[in-house]
Amino acid sequence: FDHRTRRWQRMLIWLLFFLVAVFVGVAAVSWYIWGRQPSFNGENVTFEITVPEQVTSGSLITYSVRYANQEPVSFRKSEVELRYPSGFTFVSSEPKPLSGSNLWDLGSLSAGKEGTIEVQGYLVGRPELESTISGVFRYWPANFSSEFSEVSSGQTLVNAVNIEARLEGPEQILAGQKTTYTAIYNNPGTEALKDLRLEV
Repeated sequence: FDHRTRRWQRMLIWLLFFLVAVFVGVAAVSWYIWGRQPSFNGENVTFEITVPEQVTSGSLITYSVRYANQEPVSFRKSEVELRYPSGFTFVSSEPKPLSGSNLWDLGSLSAGKEGTIEVQGYLVGRPELESTISGVFRYWPANFSSEFSEVSSGQTLVNAVNIEARLEGPEQILAGQKTTYTAIYNNPGTEALKDLRLEV
């Protein structure tokens, strides 16, 4: 009876050692496979909007939007949405927006990949006031169901329209005498001016 008891004890000890070894082996393999996987922390995503410091009211302006994924994981979906300032008229962009003039579907974005969106349009604003464009970069990392986002903005100082104007006529006339006044105006800038009005 004692001999059988010792034999069972030895079998239980060896079985315990075997189970411990299997557990350690599985843990080591799991760490090697999953512990070495790159992790996402959201600190290496770039979204920037570059704008001119100042522009003449009514002239053509270019907004440059840069996005980059420097995370070690890919984004299975990404998009950029812009909010234009008041007085901005969209003309074109490269690449073209998905819908309307302010939404771009970028699709999947691999790790280390980046891109740029160039937007052109006319900006009309009150002189000496800053015009602000803002935007959001939304992305969905692989193996994540949640949406993440980065925001950015840029300010442009709007200057008065660059136009020269003067009125010429005689300094003195007789009462009831017909005379002529000449309005002379000039656009010394490089951009065409639209919808001008002369009020006398």
